[in-house]
Amino acid sequence: MARTTQVEVNKVFEIDTSVIVDITPFLTGANRLVTKFCSTDDYSETELTEIETWLAAHFCSVKQKIANSEKVDVLSEKFEGQTGMGLQSSLYGQTAMALDWAGGLASWDAIARKGIRKVTGGLTYVGKTKTVWDADPEAGT
Repeated sequence: MARTTQVEVNKVFEIDTSVIVDITPFLTGANRLVTKFCSTDDYSETELTEIETWLAAHFCSVKQKIANSEKVDVLSEKFEGQTGMGLQSSLYGQTAMALDWAGGLASWDAIARKGIRKVTGGLTYVGKTKTVWDADPEAGT
């Protein structure tokens, strides 16, 4: 269950309800990432809520683009961020990472932008291990 609410997100990011009708997916996504990558050992619930609020605002800003510059005489508009920048693409994502001083979100973001998946594995040796007392100097082992 999300720690933050639309009211809290609206305090840092003005949601245009004609563009974003329901922010539940953004709240849910922010909650999953904060829960997974921001340890409750490092933060109070209030701090986790603050990080989650800024992260949800970041997700909203991806959907509801923020104009970086506008021109009137020859209609033109440039938007904040670039594809592939991850959480760095918005002020809100950058703020969420700054509030996460333990670095969980920044680590996740770096891995996600590189497209690396976490791989777990092991190595098993099935041969015979020779030790010094097994060695036979005349046989060359």
